Amino acid sequence: MKNHRRLCAGLLCVALVLLLFVSSAYIVCEARHDCAGEACAVCAQLLQAKALIECFALTAFLLLTLFAALTLKREYDAQQGMLRASGRTLVSWKVRLNN
Repeated sequence: MKNHRRLCAGLLCVALVLLLFVSSAYIVCEARHDCAGEACAVCAQLLQAKALIECFALTAFLLLTLFAALTLKREYDAQQGMLRASGRTLVSWKVRLNN
């Protein structure tokens, strides 16, 4: 079951990267098209691709910020735990040593 989830997550990541790559390539290829006016289908697709890339960029930034904050909090908590534990003795921890 765990490998199935890992495979699905990997496939979704690959699909996301391909989607972003294709959107970027489409924007680059059609950047200098002959516009037909207000009802230009290419302009509408370019705007939609740009919006998709901006949406994923914001989401990626927020996820990276969250990941960094959680990592820093975990490191801080671990360091505080070591500082608190360094002043304790076996008696204060109520540990019984049996031979």
